[in-house]
Amino acid sequence: MLSKKLRNIFIISIPVFIAHGLEEYFTNFYNLDSFSRFAFAPFDNMTVPQATFLLFQIMIWILLITSALLILGG
Repeated sequence: MLSKKLRNIFIISIPVFIAHGLEEYFTNFYNLDSFSRFAFAPFDNMTVPQATFLLFQIMIWILLITSALLILGG
């Protein structure tokens, strides 16, 4: 079980992370960051629906793996 202090830090970090992501989006950081260009290069040749579907699938896989690890470890 998470301590109350750790839970509060996690809850506070959510809007901070969202604000950080929006700041990077509005400053076009995704066009400047060499790692982002490298990581998402395979999606350049895909249509928008195809790339969106694949990214959504990858996010679900990560969610399922993380959930399984939390269930097994807890």
